[in-house]
Amino acid sequence: MRKVHHRHEAGFTLIEGVVAISIVALLAAILTPLVVQQIDEAKVSRARNEVQVVAASIGKFYKDVGQFPNQGAGGTVTRLFSGTAADLTTNIGRYVTPDSNNWFTGGVQEVFDDHLMENNAGYPTSGEFRWKGPYLGTVGVDPWGRPYCCNIEAVQGAVATTGNKCVVISAGPDGIFQTDSVLATTDDVQGDDIVALVNQR
Repeated sequence: MRKVHHRHEAGFTLIEGVVAISIVALLAAILTPLVVQQIDEAKVSRARNEVQVVAASIGKFYKDVGQFPNQGAGGTVTRLFSGTAADLTTNIGRYVTPDSNNWFTGGVQEVFDDHLMENNAGYPTSGEFRWKGPYLGTVGVDPWGRPYCCNIEAVQGAVATTGNKCVVISAGPDGIFQTDSVLATTDDVQGDDIVALVNQR
């Protein structure tokens, strides 16, 4: 009598397929929050680095020129933003509350490029206190698509006279400036704002 041999077909059974899909779904559920957290932390880290770079360049500018970059064609600059004028027009609407804590009030809002990359504001080019830039490479928007900002109006003249901090700030993940633009020396950063202090040397 001949033995009958049954051939096993290759492939997954329905149960094996369901088990495999369940395992993949479980791993995705576990790993996704960790990956998202790492991405969020990387964005915050990048913003911290970039505000430090901009703040250092403004500090160097102050040392060379003897004033903050507040000289503009339209009068005294109140705020400086990162990027070009076109970038500012395009991205300023990405802030959640554009009038929060007075970061958008005041007469003249210009961009870092015209003061720190090029001398488009007409600072002296000779003498002891003169523009010796460029002070800054290209800095665009923060990791959440919004321009960085500097509170020039709060420190016009010397910080010793105004008693206010000159800072470079990102509104952070929530897009809301929670720190006041006129930041006294005793005031702290609020909310998830990311801030770097400009040092006068």
